[in-house]
Amino acid sequence: AVVSTQSTGFVTMCSFHFFSFVFSQLPYSYLASYNTDRDISTYWTGLILGASSVGHAVCCVFIAPIIVNRLSTRMLVVVCMIGQGCSVFLFAALDAVKDVTTYKILGLVSRYFCGTFSGVLNVTAFAAYVAIYPKHVATVTAIGEAVLNGAVAFGPFLGSLLYSASGFVAASVVPGSFIFLSTLAAFFLPNLNSKKRRDVGVRLKWRRLADP
Repeated sequence: AVVSTQSTGFVTMCSFHFFSFVFSQLPYSYLASYNTDRDISTYWTGLILGASSVGHAVCCVFIAPIIVNRLSTRMLVVVCMIGQGCSVFLFAALDAVKDVTTYKILGLVSRYFCGTFSGVLNVTAFAAYVAIYPKHVATVTAIGEAVLNGAVAFGPFLGSLLYSASGFVAASVVPGSFIFLSTLAAFFLPNLNSKKRRDVGVRLKWRRLADP
């Protein structure tokens, strides 16, 4: 039963990790084409797409170490998926924006927060992997990296399919709806609170890297 619970929690966490990054990568395949039709420069397309990576990096350094040490894994996953879903719907709203300046600002904001929430979930996932299998750190880290890079590869492909089949709005609304529904699967995650993660040595604290 313990093995079953561990494996179920691990696979569920991998699934959240995968889909979170898939959805953050969707616009990479179609935003340049869409922006060309709207006379938005390649420069701004790059800035809008890159905003998610900025949000991800800032989150991993400044935000994740604070909240991951305090909230349970289930709570973190639910908050991150809902937040990312909201950011995806906000991105879909770009289609209705006519003013170019508003379009650029909304694009930057929506992508930034998409990256922020995927960043928190990314740190949460790796912390959960180690907490579930504390004696197999190298193995679960390798699996996590495989999940992450598989999502980065699959996301643009899925985005191109959705955009080609249904257009800009559907390419965000369909995944956004799935994100909200997926939070129900959080009940299959192990209820790893911050104390349980600390008990196996999983605690984010940058200054501890300087400890001898």
